[in-house]
Amino acid sequence: ADAPPLTLAVGVVRADGSASRLVVSMSTGPVVTSSIGRNYLSLAWSPDGSRLAFNVMPGGASSHIYVVDIDGTGLMQLTTRPDAYDHSLTWVR
Repeated sequence: ADAPPLTLAVGVVRADGSASRLVVSMSTGPVVTSSIGRNYLSLAWSPDGSRLAFNVMPGGASSHIYVVDIDGTGLMQLTTRPDAYDHSLTWVR
């Protein structure tokens, strides 16, 4: 039987644990095992702290990079190449 899809939820919270809130939630593919582990996810803050970059595994052997403003707007998929495993994110000025 096929594994059910998962939901990736990206949120922010203050260092003291207060004011947690969801930034974005999206469906991903089922849990898969790749050469580097299960559903290897990356997340990186933009240098000015206004955006987050993260990767999503839509299923199979691929992973794509998305960015979103921390208020949850402006979600954009940056990579689309099939069978590419995009991860280990960093921002460059």
